[in-house]
Amino acid sequence: MLVEIQESWAQINGRRGVRVITRTEPASLTAGAELLAAGIEVRVSRALTADHLSYHLFSGSEHHTVLNRRNGGKDRPERLDEISAAKVFRSHFDETWSESEPIESFLAGQLLAGPDSGLADRIREQRAAYQLPAKAEDAILRHLAFRHRAPVVFVTGLPGAGKSLVRRALAEELRRWRMQVDELNDYVYAFEEFLHALMLLGDGRGAGFSAQQGGAFQVEREDDLRPALHTLGHRVWENRRSNPITIVEFARADTIGALQVFGDKVLAASQIIHVRASDTKRSARLARRGEPPKISVTGQSISLEVSDEHRLPATPRTPCTAGTTSHS
Repeated sequence: MLVEIQESWAQINGRRGVRVITRTEPASLTAGAELLAAGIEVRVSRALTADHLSYHLFSGSEHHTVLNRRNGGKDRPERLDEISAAKVFRSHFDETWSESEPIESFLAGQLLAGPDSGLADRIREQRAAYQLPAKAEDAILRHLAFRHRAPVVFVTGLPGAGKSLVRRALAEELRRWRMQVDELNDYVYAFEEFLHALMLLGDGRGAGFSAQQGGAFQVEREDDLRPALHTLGHRVWENRRSNPITIVEFARADTIGALQVFGDKVLAASQIIHVRASDTKRSARLARRGEPPKISVTGQSISLEVSDEHRLPATPRTPCTAGTTSHS
């Protein structure tokens, strides 16, 4: 019967998509790995316990909620067809989902919780403990490989070389593998330094920055961009305490000197992609960025978009949703 239920979930997943949140108990992880092998996206919540109410949500032309009430050691399913109930449980599911970790990443984390010398043994033990199907184990090993050897990926190169295109393509591919990815670049922090100087706040920040036509800014020396790089480095260190793969983009002529800001521990567990393009292509791209940006104001949010779609990432410290032009 359990196999038939899982096959039914797989069929639904093929037509409309299925997402599952499970707990950290071994039996729950075993079941989650079986669904993972069937192509279903599974996440693990550390907050859920056996006492939590479990439920299924069905969305489409109609909405149904099935509650599994625990009574006498057994689940007693109850179906609710009201749209109001579906909204309440959908809100709870989405919040829990956003705070949960892909099961591949969770199990890869278990493998990393020990010395490298015993990694092969831990892989075999995990395979036996959770009865991992081959597809599930392959997915876990992909996560393990990145988190072990490339938790940080640097994308470097001169302005206009195509770094953002490479960063977005890599992030898209990693997310297709259900990895948690955080994309960072120093432009947002350099732009913040520029605003401090432009607004004459008198706090010493933004030294060497000057405004240019089209919404761009210029710096006198690369050293003027060093504070932005240090701030970026702090973000990378913060990510080391969580599980995302961090893709870091920045443009410097002295790439090796800039990388030293991140420290030996980060560099020892990172990979570097250096992007190059001809001077002609870079000049054309930078020229497009020199065109005035499109500015829109919605409520208290200000959005800036440039001609080549070189966007400024949103961060908790900077409310802008898009940037003007790349610095030179």
